[in-house]
Order: sequence, then structure tokens, then C-alpha cells
Amino acid sequence: MAAQAPPDATLVVFNTALLGYISFSNERLVLANAIAKLKAVWISNEAPAFSFCEDETPNAVCPIGQSLLVKNKEPWTEPASQKKNAAAGSNLPVKTFRLGRIKAAVWENEGEQKFYSVTFARTYVDEASHYHATENFGRDDLPLVAKLADQAHTFIFERLAELKNKQSE
Repeated sequence: MAAQAPPDATLVVFNTALLGYISFSNERLVLANAIAKLKAVWISNEAPAFSFCEDETPNAVCPIGQSLLVKNKEPWTEPASQKKNAAAGSNLPVKTFRLGRIKAAVWENEGEQKFYSVTFARTYVDEASHYHATENFGRDDLPLVAKLADQAHTFIFERLAELKNKQSE
């Protein structure tokens, strides 16, 4: 169909909730590269878990259950829920790591000293095709949880070192 577009036309590829049906991130990249070869503008309305970040791996940038509008693999708009929550001063994760369906969210907490906590979740789709998150993990999920825990641990130590360096300046 793209070949049938007039040569002076701007080809726009629009999809909504497509990338979640493509199981592997490398297959999502094949699609992204195919669209890029068309020199098309790609507008995608996706769950944030399937948006792309700088290293072209899926990255969650807002809470599960929200949508993110993306233009050519870059966030085009901040999710409305994130704007509302940020304006209300609610606590959003300072960093989210994701491997497949498993994610780790790092939370910054204020107390006598700044401290961090990490939550883990597994996303799944129910029989009615609705996305959900659970804190229960199967045997095959555990290696991914362990890898994400290591990434979160490293991030927290680096963040604490940055804070310590800023305080000593």
C-alpha cells in the first residue's frame, strides 16, 4: 500500500496497541526499521511498556494501564495521567527497568534521609484482552526478577553516590 502513495504525499503509519502483540523486542525493532525505510511518519498509541527509549529497547515511562503517544519511536506527549499525578505531587518511580513482561520500579522516599525502595510487577493479558499487573512470579520469571533487582541495586548505589557528591561540593 505504501508504494501506491503519491510521491509528494507524507506517508503516515498509525497504530494503536499493536506492539504488545509482537512478543519479542527484536521483532518490534524489525517493524520499526521497516517503517523507517518507508520514510513514513510513524504515530503509535501504545502501552508505555512498548515505547522505545534511547537504546531502542522497550521502556516503561508511565504507570501500567496508561497510553503513550509516540512519533517515530520518541514520546510525543506526556501521558495525561502522568501530568495529573505529577501536578498533584504524587510519588512516581525515579527509574523503571523492564525485561519482557517483568518490570522493576525504583521509588525515592523522603525521611530523615533519602531512601529507596523497589517494586516488581509482571504484566499479563486476561481472556478479555485487558492488561493487568501482578506481584506474583512463576519459576521462569525469577531469573528476570533477579536481573532487574541487580539493575535496580546498581542504580540506587549510583544515585546515592551522586547525592553524596553533590552534598560534599
